[in-house]
Amino acid sequence: MKKAWLLLGLAGIALLDYLSPQSLTLSLFYGMLCLQTGSTLGGRAAVWMALASVSLHCAVNGFPHPWYLAALQDLCEMCLLVIVGLEAALVRSKITETRAIHSRLRSHLESAREVQKALLRPPSLSEIPIEFSLRFDIAVELGGDLFFVQPGPGGLLFCVADVSGKGPAAALISSLLRGLLEELAAQAVGPAHLLARVQTRLLGMLPENTFVTCFCGYLDYASSTITYASAGHDPPFLRTSEGLVDLPCQSIPLGIDSEAPLEETLLTFASGDLLLVYTDGLTDARQGDTRVRLGDEKVRQILLNHQGSCEQLTDALFSLLPAPLADDVMLLALRCP
Repeated sequence: MKKAWLLLGLAGIALLDYLSPQSLTLSLFYGMLCLQTGSTLGGRAAVWMALASVSLHCAVNGFPHPWYLAALQDLCEMCLLVIVGLEAALVRSKITETRAIHSRLRSHLESAREVQKALLRPPSLSEIPIEFSLRFDIAVELGGDLFFVQPGPGGLLFCVADVSGKGPAAALISSLLRGLLEELAAQAVGPAHLLARVQTRLLGMLPENTFVTCFCGYLDYASSTITYASAGHDPPFLRTSEGLVDLPCQSIPLGIDSEAPLEETLLTFASGDLLLVYTDGLTDARQGDTRVRLGDEKVRQILLNHQGSCEQLTDALFSLLPAPLADDVMLLALRCP
């Protein structure tokens, strides 16, 4: 089909060339035709199109006297057309090669995305004595949000973290952080101690200007309390019978200053209380055509008015997010029965 259109174009230009004898004003049209041929069919086809263009130009105009001057001029014109066509073919070849590389990289990233999603699937927590819901989504092929949950006989350790940036670098750091949490959780004596040990291990591993915000909590079943430490993370919300409470961060993000102290806070987790931990992809999301930021207040209203399960809460919050996401989102909801 492309060949037919190119040949039709050549015939049309030759007809115009015939109607304006001894004129070189149509050289630009011949050049555009060779350019199009090179960009669609390749270098060899462009050379043949240049030869055909000059041949038709000579056929419809004839050779004036002295003939060798016209022949030399037409030969130079053909060389110019060949160069134009070959340059277009080279660009086409580069574009094709780039598309092939992009396709392979995208395939690898999609595979890595599926692996990351599999790693982020929550473990089976059907036997813990609290209601639990986790939902997440990744903005680009790979993301930097992560969670860590470790149930024990006396309580539940949980962490939600957000690595600065997006893409493969953030995903690698989040995988490293998850491995450190799994390794060090059993040896820690509390959330602050765990984050301090993680920060020590991260020292020297993070690239420049990269940091991690993290909220780490431990729910004690016997005392119905939550002990938490927050390193620069967006304040989670705790809904109690008396209203909504913010849980502010107590330290700067991990990876900025290894000497910064990490503090703990103890709070009561009474019957019916609901805790929502999230990453900033939720509150920073832009809504609809107005592109207005979702913000903390909208999340507060939904949490205060919510009467359903934790899973229904995370579903309701995700229904407000745009598609595609501009940033990774991680939601963790806990409720004391």
